[in-house]
Amino acid sequence: MVEITQSRKIFVLDTNVLLHDADSLISFEDNHIVLILPVLEELDTFKSKPGELGANARKIAHYLDDARERGKLSEGVPIGDHGGTIAVIDVPRDKEFPETLKESVDNNLLETTFVLSKTNKTILVSKDINLRVKADVLEICAEDYTTDKKNAIYEGHSTLVLDSEQIEDLKFTTRLTIPDAEFSLNEYFLIKNSDEASHEQLLARAVKPNQLMLVEWLNTPVIGIKPRNIEQHYLMDALLDENIKLVTIHGKAGTGKTLLSIAAALYKTYVDYAYVKIKLMRPVIPVGKDIGFLPGSLEEKMLPWMAPIYNNLDFLKQEDRKSGRSVLPINFDENDILEIAPLSYIRGQSVANSIMIIDEAQNLTPLDIKTIVTRAGEGTKLIFTGDIDQIDHPYLSSLDNGLTFLASKFRGNPLHCHITLVKGERSELAEIASNIL
Repeated sequence: MVEITQSRKIFVLDTNVLLHDADSLISFEDNHIVLILPVLEELDTFKSKPGELGANARKIAHYLDDARERGKLSEGVPIGDHGGTIAVIDVPRDKEFPETLKESVDNNLLETTFVLSKTNKTILVSKDINLRVKADVLEICAEDYTTDKKNAIYEGHSTLVLDSEQIEDLKFTTRLTIPDAEFSLNEYFLIKNSDEASHEQLLARAVKPNQLMLVEWLNTPVIGIKPRNIEQHYLMDALLDENIKLVTIHGKAGTGKTLLSIAAALYKTYVDYAYVKIKLMRPVIPVGKDIGFLPGSLEEKMLPWMAPIYNNLDFLKQEDRKSGRSVLPINFDENDILEIAPLSYIRGQSVANSIMIIDEAQNLTPLDIKTIVTRAGEGTKLIFTGDIDQIDHPYLSSLDNGLTFLASKFRGNPLHCHITLVKGERSELAEIASNIL
C-alpha cells in the first residue's frame, strides 16, 4: 500500500457509510481511506436496487473506476482535492485477533482496523452502533460518520420583549424595524411588553434581519380547525402564506403537525384555489417487525403506510351528531385530491401547482430530501413533518436525518419557515405518555 506518514490517519469505511453518503470517499481531506474486498462485495448487491441505496452504490463504483485509472487501487491512489488517498485491500489476517469472532464483513472490518492500527493511527468508520461497541470492547478505535451531521433542530420561534412605544408602532404600522437586531428570516416571536403591568401579547414574524411584521391571531377556523396554542398559530400562518414555499415542522406525537398541514392544504386548494393538487407521501419504513409484501394495487399496498393520513382526514370530516353531515365547510373526494405514491417514485418527476405534504420526514436521508425538494415545480409548496425523537431508520439519528438536514440548510432563507410544536393536543393521556415514556 502507498506509504503513509505518521501525521495522517487511516480510515477504514464500512459499507453503510458508503451507502449513506456516496461523497464520503472525498470527505476525509488529506487522510487515507481503506476499503476491504468484502465491502465491495456488499456494495455490489445494492447496485441494481432502486432509490438512494442503488444510486449511491453505483456512484461509489464510478468513483473507484475513475481512481483505478490513476494507479493501482491495491497500492493506494490519490482521491479528492486535499491530498488524500484510497486503497482497496484484502482482509489482512493476524494471529492476535480473537478467534471467537465468526467470519463476517463486520468482523473483517474489525480485523483490518486491528492490523493497520499497529503501524498507523487507524479508525473504523461505521454507522452501525453495535459494530462500534464491539470495536470498543476490542480496544479498536471506531467512530460514527459525522460529516453530514447538523446541529440539533432549532425551534423557529422565541419570545421578544419590547417597550410600549415599539409595541404601539408595530400595532399601528404592522412593521417594526429594530436597527441592531439580527433575526433569522421567517422566525416567529411572541411579543411581550417590558411594562410588567401590561399583559398584552402580540405575534410577529421576521421579514428582514432587522424587521418584524405583525401576525394576526387566527380566530377563524381553517377547514374546521382552529389553532389551540401559540406555536400552532405560527404554523398556520406559515402554511397559509403562499410566499413561503417550504415549511418544515418538528414536534412530538399529538402536536398537530399532520392535521394542521392537511387542513391548510385543503383550504388553499378548495377555498383559495392556490393549488390544483395535494400530494401526500410517507417513507415506507415499518415500526417494529415488517409484515412483508402486501397484495393489491399501489393504492392498496400503500394503505397501511397512509393510515395516519386517512385518520386525520376522518377527523376533519367528523359528522355533526344532529344533522349527520360532515362539519367540513367544503365537499371533496379523497380519490380526487389525494395522490399517494412511494417516495421512490418521485425521481424524474416535476411537480407544479401542487401542495406536497411529506409526513415522517425524520426517516428520510439527506439525499431523499434533495430528491424531493428538487422536484418542486412552479407554484408548488412543500411541507415536511416529523419527530426526530421517533426515528425508525436504522442508520439515521437526530443529527443526520433528512428533517434536521433540511431545516438547518434552509434556515434564514426567505422561502423557508421552520416551526417546532411543543404542546400535545391529541389528549391529556397522549400528552403525558409522550413526555414520560
